[in-house]
Amino acid sequence: MTREELVRSYKEWSKPIFADGALSRKHKELIAMAIAIVAAGRGCADEHREYAIELGATEAEVIEAIGVVMSMMACGAVAAHTGLFH
Repeated sequence: MTREELVRSYKEWSKPIFADGALSRKHKELIAMAIAIVAAGRGCADEHREYAIELGATEAEVIEAIGVVMSMMACGAVAAHTGLFH
């Protein structure tokens, strides 16, 4: 399997996951962007941010989603080192 075939296969597999459903595709792209910031790297995060913007996400929505990422990362650090949430 070539790199291109692998990427194409992944994109085909993920199409129904990112389709509008209980969550809009725009919101799924914002979620994917947020997860990618932490887990997948900048290229993936940038790609999902651009998809979200193409689907109508505003700068404020993107910034707010990034703020949620910051909050969750800080929460994990505080919880791990202070016992605050135990």
